[in-house]
Amino acid sequence: MVNTDGLKALAGKRAVKAEALWTPPTMADFREGFVLAFDPSLSATGFVWLASVVTPIGHRLEVHSGEVHGTKAPEDVKGKMADVMRGQQLHWSFRNLLESFLPIKDDVEVVHEAPPTGGGRIRSPESALLASLALRIAAEGLGFILAPPVAVATHRKLVCGRVKDVDKKEEHRVLGTWARDLVLGYDRHVTNEAKRDALCVGLTHLAR
Repeated sequence: MVNTDGLKALAGKRAVKAEALWTPPTMADFREGFVLAFDPSLSATGFVWLASVVTPIGHRLEVHSGEVHGTKAPEDVKGKMADVMRGQQLHWSFRNLLESFLPIKDDVEVVHEAPPTGGGRIRSPESALLASLALRIAAEGLGFILAPPVAVATHRKLVCGRVKDVDKKEEHRVLGTWARDLVLGYDRHVTNEAKRDALCVGLTHLAR
């Protein structure tokens, strides 16, 4: 019988070495741009206004503001119709937010996390679908530039250098280890889970 312990040990060393090669993103990984980034959800849509600017004194990444937009189901409406009405509420909430950016409409891009494609243990996939639709209708109606959505796996790859065995909690932990120093306004504006998700989306958009 052939002893393969040596091969297994070598494979393990290669895996550790490959993981160690990953380094967190640096300023050079991000292009210039102004991004309104969203993590759509009926209960708590995270939003950040992210700017990447090159000036004579250097490149700056900064979160100018962060918000959470949520809805509650009407007391007298149940089931899927309640979700539809919550999506309608979100549309007007997003529209009011975006209207404040109309003076710079042509200079900003709106980007959101891609809705789930199905499978897994997502309890309410319609939440992200309806919230994304509400956002896109609001943005398009006001003439904003809509960027292609960012998949969860894509922003986890940017933030952590890998996708396997990375959940939301781990992604947010790793994000804090490098974004706190790289992104101005992180501690002030990125104060909860929804905003951290939105920041991951915005940073990934600027890096692709």
